[in-house]
Amino acid sequence: MELQGKLAVVTGASRGLGRQLALALAREGYDLAICARDEGKLAEVGAEVVSLGAKCDSFSGDLGNDHILTAHKVWLASLPSIEVLINNASYVQPLGPLDLLDPLEDVLSFQINLHVPVAFIRSVLPSMRKKSQGTIINICSLSGRRAIRNMSLYCASKFALRGLTEAVAQELEGSGVRCWSCSPGGMNTKTRSDLFGVADAQRQQGPEVAAKHIVDALAGRLAIPNGADLVVRHGDVWVIQPELWESGEIIPAIRRVVHYKARVSA
Repeated sequence: MELQGKLAVVTGASRGLGRQLALALAREGYDLAICARDEGKLAEVGAEVVSLGAKCDSFSGDLGNDHILTAHKVWLASLPSIEVLINNASYVQPLGPLDLLDPLEDVLSFQINLHVPVAFIRSVLPSMRKKSQGTIINICSLSGRRAIRNMSLYCASKFALRGLTEAVAQELEGSGVRCWSCSPGGMNTKTRSDLFGVADAQRQQGPEVAAKHIVDALAGRLAIPNGADLVVRHGDVWVIQPELWESGEIIPAIRRVVHYKARVSA
């Protein structure tokens, strides 16, 4: 399918937050390029995107496989100019202490949550730099800001993704290209339900809430500084800037928070 409009790439788009992002972006006037493991679910999301009047290209495969990741990079290179990249695909380890986990969980956690975003960013940055325009959004987690027992690998990989976001944002200063992250709180998704049970999942916000605020930021309706983290939790929205070096002192991130609670609806 020929894609000619504003193009956004969303990984992990077959369900949950990825699906809601694809739909919200389509409503905002973007064409979509989406990828995920589940070919059938991905096709359903693609059909939903098209029903909203957008064009959609898709590519399915397990990003935990290096050969499939290489194929995804070839796919990215075949796309026209990419305006937005959202690294949403994520892997959550089975709950348990680190020493009791299968070592394969180490590989999967860091492959999907860190190495894949690195590969996708490397793929899109040259063209974004060339046109001095583009936005990269990494979907992090509150577990990338605070440690949670029995989720050590997930926490470590998401802490790393936040560090990547801040460093890349600094490298892009003055280029016209921006990089920031979103750390949603708990969401009512299948992943949450599988980990913590249906009752727990149903108490969380829907993934459409975070998707709305991310797209609001892309549209300029919510100000997100380069390198910042958009935190969306139970209807509250915070924009947390990275720690800054000022007058020889580290300014804690919490002192750089903009809280939109009273001004942004869920």
